[in-house]
Amino acid sequence: MSKNREEVWLQASYNPIFDCKGCIIKVVKFATDITRHVHAITEIESLKKTHQQHAQLPSRA
Repeated sequence: MSKNREEVWLQASYNPIFDCKGCIIKVVKFATDITRHVHAITEIESLKKTHQQHAQLPSRA
């Protein structure tokens, strides 16, 4: 959730950092905001559903 209370989608990975002995000394997280991508996919799915519903209507001839 953003500061202005909007939904935010993140894609994240957690990456261990090792010392010279092979022991984990910390973990670094990389996160990318994918909110626009998720909204675009949602819109596409909605349009596909609407198209399929219209395609099933009988034609007016």
